[in-house]
Amino acid sequence: QAQGLPELLPESCRARRRAGLCQHAENRESLESRCPGICSGSDHGNESAQTEHRTECSAMVMSSKCIEDPLAMVARCPGACEDDLVTSTLKRRALFDNVLPDGNCSALLRLSGQAELGGGYGGEVQPFSTFENFSGLTPTQAARHIAKEQDDVTRQTGVEDVRMFMDAA
Repeated sequence: QAQGLPELLPESCRARRRAGLCQHAENRESLESRCPGICSGSDHGNESAQTEHRTECSAMVMSSKCIEDPLAMVARCPGACEDDLVTSTLKRRALFDNVLPDGNCSALLRLSGQAELGGGYGGEVQPFSTFENFSGLTPTQAARHIAKEQDDVTRQTGVEDVRMFMDAA
């Protein structure tokens, strides 16, 4: 594989071929390395290699690699771990509405501006990849920020927000 890039799922390969990437020499080598046989004229590329890749990805999904090593799975088997879905039994992820009252949500939004880069991640701003920064805020940190407020009204609102934060936690 050129430049160590992972193979793509067959659907992604076909979409790239339809987009015309096989027509450009600078893209063709990279695309061929990630989608064996896709530029050879068949809309399905090398079926044997693609079937093998699908089988390998399925085995990795079944062996809990989506949970154990999610970043490697996104690179190796894009789409196989339901990363594009909001609700996923595979990723043990669900979306629930109305979990907190609106007042608590508003308080959390007001406090979110005090979040510190790397907070909650051992101080690491980019614990997973260089493409994203993480911030966090604990109730104790929020209370310390509020205690420094000079304006009484802002401080009182902040104290109420921290109480709602504690209720939400």
